[in-house]
Amino acid sequence: MHIEYFDWMPDSSKIVYWTGAKFHTIDIKDKTTRTLDVIIEGKVKFADALRFDVDVAPDKFDVRMIRRLQMSPNGTGSINHFFAFT
Repeated sequence: MHIEYFDWMPDSSKIVYWTGAKFHTIDIKDKTTRTLDVIIEGKVKFADALRFDVDVAPDKFDVRMIRRLQMSPNGTGSINHFFAFT
């Protein structure tokens, strides 16, 4: 059993822990365990996602990082491999 989270009850008589998507208690004196029934009601509001126009294939773009950079075979410079898929 892997205990994800635990805490003491206010009177320090039990430990409450969460595992397996449920809350459980361990009584410190008699070492018995019990599953706590929990009912949660809530309201959630979802906002519309932000949308921006994106130019999918621009004619020009700024290069931010050089990738696949290697030294040239004669060691005097560097080469970058560009691959074109057709």
